[in-house]
Amino acid sequence: MISKNETLADEVLDAHEIEQAPVDVFGIATRENISLCPVTKCSSDFFGRIEYHTEVNRFLLYYPDNLDAAETRVRFSVAHELGHFFIPEHREVLMSGKTHNSQPGFFCDEPMEREADAFAAALLIPSILLEKKMARDSVLTLEQVLAVAKECNASRECSAIRYTKFTEEPCVVVISENGVVKYGIPSDEANAMGYWISKGSKIPTCSAASSTDSTTNITEKKFCSKTWFPTSFREIDMWEESISLGYGGLILTMLSWDAVD
Repeated sequence: MISKNETLADEVLDAHEIEQAPVDVFGIATRENISLCPVTKCSSDFFGRIEYHTEVNRFLLYYPDNLDAAETRVRFSVAHELGHFFIPEHREVLMSGKTHNSQPGFFCDEPMEREADAFAAALLIPSILLEKKMARDSVLTLEQVLAVAKECNASRECSAIRYTKFTEEPCVVVISENGVVKYGIPSDEANAMGYWISKGSKIPTCSAASSTDSTTNITEKKFCSKTWFPTSFREIDMWEESISLGYGGLILTMLSWDAVD
């Protein structure tokens, strides 16, 4: 089920008459009278911040702008801060004078950060684009999901998570590091079937995701559901697609299977 914040992102895109990717997040901020404040000398753990200044009745959006920051990361950071701006409850907090450095990227457990992440992913990867892709192929492969990321100038993690939360088909996206799950996000259908993966759980040793190989090729494998979900009462055929993200030992995995009655 699409969240209200993902729907809000679609409404923002409609209001700004944006129908094509990649979405100009800087343009949206400018048209909303938000002052853009690039931070050129910032640490690697700075992702962004948005503040409301009562003396000028204006929002200031700070984002990393150094040579080490990947373009997709910067775009997601700006989209995340726009989430705080557009989500009414977040905006109310900002206008009360409260502020903090954001932690976008789906790792943070804070509700406001996760809500801004969902908004950011939906802003960068519009529903209308996914609907067109899935009208042709109801189930997207990891290769197709990565193509969406490239088209939208978004990160591969962002694209995979956005697709998983958007689709009505059963699938799970997993980000792992050194054979341990950092987080797993199931589609609504997968969650309803009881297929979800806990943070901190071990990756199956027979999975390509257990490797820290830096190859950029997608590894595909068919397996029994018990491999990844040993406590499940079902035994069904599943498909695993994994690829190294090329940094931090992180591996992106998509698990998918045919719907089961």
